[in-house]
Amino acid sequence: MALILDGTAGLFGNVTGGDISGNFIGLNGNGSSLTATATGSTTARSLANRFADVVNVKDFGAVGDGVADDTTAIQAAIDSIGINGGAIFIGDAKIYISSSITVKPNIRIYGNFDHGIVNYSTQNYYNLDSQILLETGATINLQQNSCLERLLIIRKGLYTTVPTNATEAQNIVNSFSGTAIQIGSGVFGIGSDASVVSCMVLGHTNAIIATNSDRITINSVLIDSTNGININTSFDINRIYSVHCWPFLTAQVSGVGNTPNNPAPNRRSGYGFKLENFCDWSTLIDCFAYGYSTGFISSSTSNVSFVRCQSDYTNPNTGSVCGFKTEGTSTYTSFTNCTSIAATNGLIVDTTGGVSSDSAVRINGCLFASSSECILVSNGNITCVSSTFNSGTFAASFQSGSDASSIVGCILDGVNSDFSFSNDNNKFQTAIIANTYNTVTVTTPERLVNNNLVVQNTAANFEVFDRRTITGGVGPEVLGSQLFLAGKQDSFKLAANLVSATAGNEAVSLDFYVNRNASLVKRMTLKYDGTLNLSNLPTSSAGLVSGDLWRNGTVVNIIP
Repeated sequence: MALILDGTAGLFGNVTGGDISGNFIGLNGNGSSLTATATGSTTARSLANRFADVVNVKDFGAVGDGVADDTTAIQAAIDSIGINGGAIFIGDAKIYISSSITVKPNIRIYGNFDHGIVNYSTQNYYNLDSQILLETGATINLQQNSCLERLLIIRKGLYTTVPTNATEAQNIVNSFSGTAIQIGSGVFGIGSDASVVSCMVLGHTNAIIATNSDRITINSVLIDSTNGININTSFDINRIYSVHCWPFLTAQVSGVGNTPNNPAPNRRSGYGFKLENFCDWSTLIDCFAYGYSTGFISSSTSNVSFVRCQSDYTNPNTGSVCGFKTEGTSTYTSFTNCTSIAATNGLIVDTTGGVSSDSAVRINGCLFASSSECILVSNGNITCVSSTFNSGTFAASFQSGSDASSIVGCILDGVNSDFSFSNDNNKFQTAIIANTYNTVTVTTPERLVNNNLVVQNTAANFEVFDRRTITGGVGPEVLGSQLFLAGKQDSFKLAANLVSATAGNEAVSLDFYVNRNASLVKRMTLKYDGTLNLSNLPTSSAGLVSGDLWRNGTVVNIIP
């Protein structure tokens, strides 16, 4: 029996001889054409075809030690994938990128990263696997439907030795620079449908910027940068879930923290999250910002919703602006079950676009604990329902540019005073209904407000305030109603008539109406000068009793 090794099949040559045939090791060292059937499957595939399912950066020359420059290798791996897309695996490598790379459409780069806070006494961010180290000025550019997943993206050279004190921690913060991830560009739509999932982004001026792109998804991402996420100019839904902007690089350093430690290294001078220029129908859910001058910003947007988002700051809160801010021409902004703690203001509303109903900021079930006003309305208006105010100078402050607002069913517990208004106009256009007050100085009575009237219960009076334009013969009215056998009917009305609005010569008369035969009938007018005018007196004395008045022609009689 003869065995012939021809080597033509690659690493496993085709072997024949007598009644024996099979695949055995050949001579040329290339086994790419060897076929194999995966466990549980039915079709054999060549190793070359099988390995091509996932591209590995090391197949294109990446060293992956965090020192050698792997820029050319990772870009070559990206460029090897066609328009139909594919996946690039970096495994446990540390890929150093010295200049910007572009992740083309439909390509996913992923690793094994699964980590969070590093305890510097035993760990070092630069020792973690599945990381991309970006040189100063290097950026990862994501194009349409591309994705980064389970990666640590960190700026190279933030520190050479593990920080051991507040000064060294502050030096790390001072060295933040560049943009880590850029989604899209000046060409609209080039970055649409891109995503960043389960990544950690550390040490940049900007962690993630999305420009001129729709349907961006950012999910389960940890960030420590001067600014966290910025989405600018988008016309379709964006979704940001469970993103945590927090001082990961400094919080575990000895001597850093709230008083009596040094809180400064845990502060970031920028924002955690910012959506601007439309960003229609975007939603942020379960996101958190700690130590950022402003936690969340919605600027000239439409239909942006914040759900269970939280903003916290250091103690003391030096450098804080606010937990949340909505500004510009923003319309239909809403906050549901959100929390702002320790900021100067919990929420700043400064909206100037759209009609009042469009620009109203909806606040539902939120909690605010601030050092100044919990809610500051500079321009625009709010509808605040079932929210809690725990500390601050005022629960809400309405400045001269504010519009008709409402505060309903809220709890004020621990704030110094309830509400402040810059003038009577914005004061009497704000409805304050069914709130609970505990250890609060109450300066503003509860009130119902509609287009024309304000009804409020002060400490000593039940007040009806007429907000209509000054018009002769017009004034506030009080109407009483009750049940009759025929059903509910008006029973009486008191109506004020403006006689003169001239300063120093103001005059008002008061009309009295009562129900007669299911209609209100005017019976008397008390004039501004003290005279009394009787109307619709009976013309017969029949049935009258002592003291009643009746009219006989032009003569008014009284029953003795």
